[in-house]
Amino acid sequence: MENDAEEVVSIVDSFGLMNIDEEKISSIKRGDFSSLDEEFSDLLIVDNNSEQKLHSLEDILMKYVNKEDESEFWSCLREKELSPLLLEVLCFLLLEKESSIYNHGVIIYSILLSMEPSSRIWNPTIFKPILSSLISTQQILETGAQLSPQIKAQIELSQILLSNLTNWVNEAFMNMIGFEVLLAINEIVTKLIVGFRPEFDKYNEILSNLAIKFLTKIASTQLEYLLPFIIQILLLQFASNTTSFSNRLEKLRDKISDFVMKIIKPEDPLLVLLCKHMMLRAPEKSHLRKAVAQIIYRFSKFSTNIKDIINFALKAARSSRIGLRSFTSYLIQLYLVNIAELESKLGSDSTELAIELSTSLKKHLTDQAPTVRAMALDGIAQIFEGIDSNPFGAVIQNVIDNSKYIEQILRKRIVDEKLIVRRAALNCLNQIAFSSNFNLSQAIIEMITSRTRDRAVSIRTQAIKSVNSALVRFPKSTELHEAWLNSVLPLIVDPENTVQNEALDSITNHFFNPLINGETEIFTRIMSPYHFDFMKNVFTLYKHKAISLLKICKALFKRLTENSDSLPFWKLVELLSTVESSHLKPKDFTKLWKNKNNLPPEYFLILAHLGIKKPKIRNDSIKILDNELKQNTKRFALMHSIIQVLHIQDDCESLWANLIHSCCTYINECAQHDNTDENDVYGLITTIYTLGELITTSNPKILFDYNYIGLQLLISEKLPNNTKIPSQIRALAAISLGKLCIVRKDVSTTFVSAFAHLLTSKADPAIKCNSLVVLCDLCVRYSALVDPHVQIMTNCFADPSPVVRHQTLHVVTRLIVEDFLKMRPLLFFKYVFAITDADQGAAAFARCCLFNVILSKINDLLTSFFIDSIYYFSGEVQLPTLLESSEESETFKITDKERRQLAISLMVSKMNEMSAFNMVQSICNNVLNKFIKNEFNVFDHKNILDDSIFALIELEDKMKQAIESEVLNEDAVTEKFVEATKKMINDIHNSMIQNVLPTLNNMHKMLRDLHSPLQVQLKKFYQRICAKNPNLITQLEKTEPLLAAELMHEMKAEELDEETATPVNTPKNPQPFASPLLSNIASTPRSLLLSPASKSPGSLLQTPKKNKSVMEFSTPPHDSCIA
Repeated sequence: MENDAEEVVSIVDSFGLMNIDEEKISSIKRGDFSSLDEEFSDLLIVDNNSEQKLHSLEDILMKYVNKEDESEFWSCLREKELSPLLLEVLCFLLLEKESSIYNHGVIIYSILLSMEPSSRIWNPTIFKPILSSLISTQQILETGAQLSPQIKAQIELSQILLSNLTNWVNEAFMNMIGFEVLLAINEIVTKLIVGFRPEFDKYNEILSNLAIKFLTKIASTQLEYLLPFIIQILLLQFASNTTSFSNRLEKLRDKISDFVMKIIKPEDPLLVLLCKHMMLRAPEKSHLRKAVAQIIYRFSKFSTNIKDIINFALKAARSSRIGLRSFTSYLIQLYLVNIAELESKLGSDSTELAIELSTSLKKHLTDQAPTVRAMALDGIAQIFEGIDSNPFGAVIQNVIDNSKYIEQILRKRIVDEKLIVRRAALNCLNQIAFSSNFNLSQAIIEMITSRTRDRAVSIRTQAIKSVNSALVRFPKSTELHEAWLNSVLPLIVDPENTVQNEALDSITNHFFNPLINGETEIFTRIMSPYHFDFMKNVFTLYKHKAISLLKICKALFKRLTENSDSLPFWKLVELLSTVESSHLKPKDFTKLWKNKNNLPPEYFLILAHLGIKKPKIRNDSIKILDNELKQNTKRFALMHSIIQVLHIQDDCESLWANLIHSCCTYINECAQHDNTDENDVYGLITTIYTLGELITTSNPKILFDYNYIGLQLLISEKLPNNTKIPSQIRALAAISLGKLCIVRKDVSTTFVSAFAHLLTSKADPAIKCNSLVVLCDLCVRYSALVDPHVQIMTNCFADPSPVVRHQTLHVVTRLIVEDFLKMRPLLFFKYVFAITDADQGAAAFARCCLFNVILSKINDLLTSFFIDSIYYFSGEVQLPTLLESSEESETFKITDKERRQLAISLMVSKMNEMSAFNMVQSICNNVLNKFIKNEFNVFDHKNILDDSIFALIELEDKMKQAIESEVLNEDAVTEKFVEATKKMINDIHNSMIQNVLPTLNNMHKMLRDLHSPLQVQLKKFYQRICAKNPNLITQLEKTEPLLAAELMHEMKAEELDEETATPVNTPKNPQPFASPLLSNIASTPRSLLLSPASKSPGSLLQTPKKNKSVMEFSTPPHDSCIA
């Protein structure tokens, strides 16, 4: 010891500090470093051996830290006239240097603080570099950097400091250093627990363990000082920039949880308070939010006061804050899924709490906020996944699925306007489909498969996967296989490649592979002609992607030769032969000709596609054709197939001339004969069809040589002899005559008016539908001929038959998309009429045509005709540009207010944000202004005003959705872009409202003076715009004080279930540290740390007074409903 003391004195003397005068010593004792002059700073003598000496000094001091002979060591130093103050001065002077000896000053001072004279040498100014070093390390760990020698030295310095500081932690010393410093060191050391960047793997665990060891000692006496910073890392704020919850974060989360459960006892009420804080301050990112909820669940399981935590969660689930409701929804899910683990602590209250938790989750299914609805659906899915093994499963299911509630609510959620909700609903349905507590009902199948038509690509893809999973789970379900055919198979023509590829994989795995492998399959037994139509697209896509069809060809040919019920396989082979005939051998099919009478029509089509020409085939086919015509068999598929086979044979043209002449002669004689009756007319069905097929496949030149008078007569209502023509004959004749019109323009010129006339008659729907098809094809071929009759065609939007209305939508939409028809105002109004059709099927198809097809082609369609639509359907003004008869106007007039406003709502829902802004401004300037200028009268034009105000409200709600839309992709770039977009939209919105506010004020004043009930509607619009921009209330108080007072009263009375994107108490410019001392140090250059302004109010030389508001750890302010 004597030698150590001698060496310490020698080291201090070598730095020139043994001869400091008494006055400077007195200044140092007072902690007044600012009174020391510049000469004092130059006292330190540094040479090449200085670092070695300082290492020796550190080693000597560490020998006596917390040892029994420490007091004796210090006594020995005092005898040699070396005061601890001189070591403090040494540290001060070392810290003033920017060289490598700076770190030694920090280390030596940290050692001194853990020794007996710490109370004499404590000085906040010298302690600041210690905090600064820890701050530097924390920022390196947080932001990441390449592990250079300098950074390595910095991290290792912090390890030494943490180890040394742990030695001086005791209650007396914490009281001495003061509240502000204690808070600062608690915060910075807490942040050092959570290093998770992979480049610092070598140091993360060491620093974390050292920090936990230090904080554990702090927590033993000053837990309340520590908890505010523990909360920050429990909330995973250090991972706020991450986009997923990695294994590193999971390990850190568990480590932090273990640390908390080590320093807080299960019975401590602080644990309940901690959970309340975490609930009320949960992060916004979904992956972090779930991680925090899992921490709360773990604390709940650990705490003896678990009921208090659960009860608070139930109250928080009713909060007005969307984020809090969403968070508690996931937390409640954890409680319900794992309630068996909690039963021992919940005791007799387990069942009651299970009911309360289930009821709360059930209510969230109908929440106004999309994120809450989605989270609740995810919760339901997780609960039903393990409901069989849950001891409270029956109780939970009885609450959630009472009276088949789940099926009812899923029907609504699966078509929710928000993508996030539809996705969650689909996941929930998928989980329910696999639950043994639910039967795979037709309703569940329909809901899952309906999403294959979703407008979102990701949902369509997910729906395909869900149907595939169900097929694997229920391989013998005929209903499920039929649903697959109706939903997944049509997606082979989806415009999105990802969806198309997913559908192709599903077809390969579930349709083709079982056929190739010789396995039993269901699809071919239940396929309809509708399904077979898509199979050609499947084969075409295979060929386009250069996927071999050889195995499929072999498998199908084998099936059709072995299977007695082989018609589906014939159909598939026929379709395949149109795409890839090289894998089919003509001789295999020629051999089958001897059995032709027992083979389906598809066999003959295969022969035609393979180009098989044989005299015997030609002669036999003619005999078959003649026989079918004579017997009027009405086997149209066979007739079509035989004609295709004959068409490829030699000497086809002469054969065609004879056949057409024969058909025309037979039809003419029958139609013109005086004794022809209705039965005779029925006998023409096969001949009429055959003539149409022959016309389509013949050389156009020969079609001028025949008389078609009989065919022309058959589209009329009666024959010349007054015999009524059956509707079936008229419909078929219309198609055959239409085929002739396409080839011969002279016939088209004569009969286009006749087809149009059929649309205005009371003819059978089949006749009208066929006439529409003919007019559509003629419009493509001879646009000028059909143009005068387009209005008659579009009048069929209001035809009494839903089938005709559907067909009209189909053909007119096709003509618009292919630019054969222009979208004029009157045509648009008819589409608007159609989207509110009383028949739900027709209305749905009209919306698909208008919004999904035409709107994608004409982007400004809705904004161009929106205001005119309000005028047109009001029935209160006549638009001068419309060429429409009074009868047509009456037909398309919508007198029902609900139906008019449904149309407005549907149009607004499809507008983008900028269109919505423009429409609000346009309605105010072009509609409301007309009332102010007395061009319109409030009473005479009530419908216009009512619908205009309704449109304003709908448009405002539309813009609100844009501002409050969810960020589905949580990467940092997307998040910033979305936030910037929201701000831009909000700024444009406020600017637009300022422009139209005078018009709105004048309109409201007029309505109030006239005591019009519409002022109530207009005030609803005011409420919406004032909710977004509270400054408008202040503005209205100056111009319209009465209106402002009414709005304030009504807005306060109304319970709004909304929250802003940013919590109320969140500062606009958050600092990296909560502690003012750390923030000050972090922003101060190292060279200025030891030069504070002693006379300034913020001087760090004096320990600040205790700040009660910062120290207290109590329940933070929150909604009154969860107080």
